[in-house]
Amino acid sequence: MDEESAIKAEMRLWALEVLACNLLVMLCASDPDPQAAFETVRQGMIAGAGRRAFPEVGDPSLSDLYAAELQDAVARLMEMGRTQMRLGLGGTATS
Repeated sequence: MDEESAIKAEMRLWALEVLACNLLVMLCASDPDPQAAFETVRQGMIAGAGRRAFPEVGDPSLSDLYAAELQDAVARLMEMGRTQMRLGLGGTATS
């Protein structure tokens, strides 16, 4: 993959991350206690990602590594969502 293709792919991924975070924030904003709703979702998603198994890789330690990487990625996205909750949807998310 050349540099231009890599940049385009990275920006498409970034756009999806921002979209997912904004959609989650919009969903939580409809709750009477948006912060509590977001925190409940955040905790559940991070915990669930850490428990995820990847039996298709055929190696339990590699499955654990995948789960840990997934949990880190979900935690980063949830932090982006938390920032969006603080800024409101008009703000700019950062990684």
